[in-house]
Amino acid sequence: MSNTKPRESDVTKNDRAIEALLSCSTLAEAARKADIPYSSFRRLMYDPAFQAELRQARCAVLDGALVYLRGMAQKAVQVVEETLDGKAVTGIRLSAAKWVLEKGLEGLVSDLTDRVTELEEEKRRNTNA
Repeated sequence: MSNTKPRESDVTKNDRAIEALLSCSTLAEAARKADIPYSSFRRLMYDPAFQAELRQARCAVLDGALVYLRGMAQKAVQVVEETLDGKAVTGIRLSAAKWVLEKGLEGLVSDLTDRVTELEEEKRRNTNA
């Protein structure tokens, strides 16, 4: 029986690299966390298939954050309502509420813009067909 470790698949390596990239602030730190030599890690960053996987993972993380942000919108509206009702609200709570509502609206506008673009592309395809 051999004492050599079986070679792990690229999928496992990619998964570790993506997880590290999503949680670390530098490439060197991510390479260490993923237990991948830095030079290999940098080469991986130029692989188009890996870049696509990383983009998809980043989008999934951002989508989760946006869902959470949208859930906070109700609390933000309550803070604004308290202010309008004359209740004492700290400036930091009001600023945070404003930020949550602005980012929520930006997300909504982005979603709508994407949908309009999809509809326009579909219309173009149907017109050209």
